[in-house]
Amino acid sequence: MPKHVLYLHAASTLYGAQISLLTLMRYLDPQRYIPHLLITGSGAYWDQAVSSGIEVGVQTFPWFSKRRPWVYLKSAFELDVRLISNSCNIVHTNCLRSLMFAGPHLRLLGVPYVCHVRDCIQPWFEKSNLCLLNSAKRVITNSEAVTKICREQGVLPELIQTVDNPIELNPPLNPGKDKLSLDCPPPPYSQEFSSVWLARAN
Repeated sequence: MPKHVLYLHAASTLYGAQISLLTLMRYLDPQRYIPHLLITGSGAYWDQAVSSGIEVGVQTFPWFSKRRPWVYLKSAFELDVRLISNSCNIVHTNCLRSLMFAGPHLRLLGVPYVCHVRDCIQPWFEKSNLCLLNSAKRVITNSEAVTKICREQGVLPELIQTVDNPIELNPPLNPGKDKLSLDCPPPPYSQEFSSVWLARAN
């Protein structure tokens, strides 16, 4: 039976990280993995996911607030519904906001998750966020430079896996239309990327 993977990304536009994730999901072995994607709303990101045959839904990504706890709890409940209805085995947080939203809840539920750290500009290494990173099954970085900084900032070395972004060397983008062509061969590293992080995370 294939494993169901839930991808979380607090975005709706189409830029580098989104294209990287779409490329990864497109080339997962359907006999082994079924992707599900939750993003913030409709747009180019949504359209490309649907065009790729990926199930996509809307998710809000609030942080917990003592003044308005029901906002977070409602969104967390909606995430639970997705996890249960799709029988998801693991969650992939594709940005810091998705980690900050889902990480505490997933830890509470005991649901395994993987983090993808793509930069060192955002506050990944604040105490609460570092705790979430070190509670993940795997922390994926996209360069040796990011890996080095993660280690220096306290991410457990045994959790870190450096894998290049699965991006076409000659991306068939249509300038001005914010659209990713789907009629192209698998890019270098895409199969390697998907198999490495999923296999090591389980």
